[in-house]
Amino acid sequence: MSKKTAGGLPAISTKKGDGGMTGLCFGKRVPKDHYRPEAYGTLEEAGAWLGLARAKAGKTFTRKLLFEIQCCLFLIGTEMATESVNVDRLKSSLGADELAHLEAEQIRLNGMFDFPAGFVVCGASEIGALLDMARTVVRRAERRAVTLARRGHLNNLFILPYINRLSDVLWMLARYEEGKGDML
Repeated sequence: MSKKTAGGLPAISTKKGDGGMTGLCFGKRVPKDHYRPEAYGTLEEAGAWLGLARAKAGKTFTRKLLFEIQCCLFLIGTEMATESVNVDRLKSSLGADELAHLEAEQIRLNGMFDFPAGFVVCGASEIGALLDMARTVVRRAERRAVTLARRGHLNNLFILPYINRLSDVLWMLARYEEGKGDML
């Protein structure tokens, strides 16, 4: 049986967001439509699409890579939800190793198939469509991350390149899952 608050709601419900405000890491509160929650919320949406794609993926390589990416998105989202003055309080953050790993996987996938001559229309397969959906949300997350960076609130130099590479990797994974590439 789950714990309940005094008001009868599950303990996860704090009611602190009822007025349209949300908490950042380490306490500051901002409007829910503030550029920070907009950025990390979009990244969370991308992570949810990646979770659905991972659940539907037919290839072990894809499932493993998507899980690794989801873990990196949690790191990025946490940093987006933390004011610059508190970033040093985080226990871990996205770094050069995670970016290098994603780039290595991008190179690996790049050598597996010939690129289509024209645009790819989404929907050739369920898994391809899910990965393409995740990719489009990642593109939106990248735009939100750029807003944070332009405002001086995203100091980790690895985040923007990671998100940028990620959309390309997801496009290639979609084609790989659709059988366009060699088996890993």
